[in-house]
Amino acid sequence: MRWLWASVLWAACQHRPLVGESPAEVCTSANHEKVVTVSGYFTPPAIVSSCTESCSMFIAAETGAQSGLSAVFRVGAQADQMKPIVPMKDTFPGEVRRLHARDFKVKDHANRVAHAGDVVRVTGRLTFTPASMFERCRLEVTRVEVVP
Repeated sequence: MRWLWASVLWAACQHRPLVGESPAEVCTSANHEKVVTVSGYFTPPAIVSSCTESCSMFIAAETGAQSGLSAVFRVGAQADQMKPIVPMKDTFPGEVRRLHARDFKVKDHANRVAHAGDVVRVTGRLTFTPASMFERCRLEVTRVEVVP
């Protein structure tokens, strides 16, 4: 019985995007070069060295996913921008560091902050490249909304 309640609670906590806003629904050739909105989990890629002008993240359909629709955020301190991830100083080539969810921050149009793993709704121009192995869809983000 305990497992049943845990399953019900887990399902109730999952993000359900509006119709037409899931990463799978948005990432289509019909949306190429269009302004679209997608919602999902704000997810960092597996490897990030720094983000000083723009930063690529994923908008994922499921929490904990390691891929999704590629979303490029402008970096800065203004609304609809991501906090920079500064490069490491005085390091040797190939040196890496561990980044945490709190290191990835984006501020929405109402100045609310989302961290990696939070649900966001983003709008921007989509580029669809069906032949790409790594980045089939790329969204240049112009507006961010933190979803409570």
